Amino acid sequence: MTKLEKVIYTARAHTMGGRDGGASCTDDGRLDVRLSVPGKPARLNVNMPGVDQQVAESLVETAHHLCPYSNATRGNIEVTLNVATGGTTQPMAAAQHV
Repeated sequence: MTKLEKVIYTARAHTMGGRDGGASCTDDGRLDVRLSVPGKPARLNVNMPGVDQQVAESLVETAHHLCPYSNATRGNIEVTLNVATGGTTQPMAAAQHV
């Protein structure tokens, strides 16, 4: 860790809320930050040649619900699942936003 040679600013900050509509400001009013949900989307393109489209979609949907990463981010980011079974990628029946 780098040692600071000279402190140029010190303040106390108070934060209310969270990433969705929260705010943070310092006691002297010099720093005032509004917080918002990051706009990070995820797109999963899955290729399963030779597998029936409905079977492939069912497998991808099940994997998406069991995946630890998907569970950790569910409801926080937009997720789109696309499945290819014969060379062309098809969006699943409904884009996933869960």
